[in-house]
Amino acid sequence: MDLHAQGEDELEVIKVVEFIRDYQFESNGEKPSLLRRGPLGNEQVREIRRQEKAGVGLVIIAENVGCAISQVRDLIRGRSYKNVR
Repeated sequence: MDLHAQGEDELEVIKVVEFIRDYQFESNGEKPSLLRRGPLGNEQVREIRRQEKAGVGLVIIAENVGCAISQVRDLIRGRSYKNVR
């Protein structure tokens, strides 16, 4: 698979793959928090926004907060939690 042909940053892809591998290893057979779904609290939403403004990557934010990467992405893009300031 040619990562450059798809426009992906090769280093970012490698970091994500290593993160998922390490996270699955640390979970000891339990469902990793990376895969848990559920609503975020107001403080979690504010923390995600603070970390994003500080330049932290989506994967790291999701790990720190304990939510899915898609939740972080949607929140940052303004698709969810619009009422939390």
